[in-house]
Amino acid sequence: MYAVRGAAKQKRSNSYSCANFRNRKRRGVTCTSHYIGQAVISELVLSYLQRAMLYVREHETDFIRKVTENGNTETRKLLESKRRELGKATARMNEIDTVFRKLYEDNALGRLPEQQFLSLTSGFENEKVELKKKLAELEREINTIEKRSSDAGKFVQIVKQYTDVQELTYEIAHEFVDKILIHNYDQEADTRKVEIFYSFVARSTAATNRREVFHSCVVEGKT
Repeated sequence: MYAVRGAAKQKRSNSYSCANFRNRKRRGVTCTSHYIGQAVISELVLSYLQRAMLYVREHETDFIRKVTENGNTETRKLLESKRRELGKATARMNEIDTVFRKLYEDNALGRLPEQQFLSLTSGFENEKVELKKKLAELEREINTIEKRSSDAGKFVQIVKQYTDVQELTYEIAHEFVDKILIHNYDQEADTRKVEIFYSFVARSTAATNRREVFHSCVVEGKT
């Protein structure tokens, strides 16, 4: 998501908006113009991080057991999914290679006119380029997943370095948080789902609604 600076000097006027929506024509990706205020996401992350740290301190053994079990399950599912994608892409690449050999043979033996040969092979060439990119990307993702084990012990050690976190600083955010996903606003439920992925461990799910966002603005005197 893009960081959008508001006109006011206060940080509460800043927000994050969907990068795919802003660059939808160039990227060819369909998305919505969803966004979230910087102050709102900062307060959410700090609140849920404080809860996580308290739980780790009071239930360290139980925390490590649960995270290890959940991490292994999620990793296995993700690996299976990526390997299926890789298998399909590899199979398609082999099919194209087989078609290429047949087309070249027909062209060399005069059974396929040159113009038709060029027309047919150009489409396959483009597909091969895209498939090679996809194969390389999938292999990188699989290697990363295989190397990244759910290490709850590392998270516990980081928690022990901090006695009382009252403010979300740049250093703390990057120490504890791997990534954050901001979902589309759900009009029926009047909520927006936010997923916080902690470093080395599983994720925490929060939700905000328009009333909470508005309340945060009112506290600071902003509409």
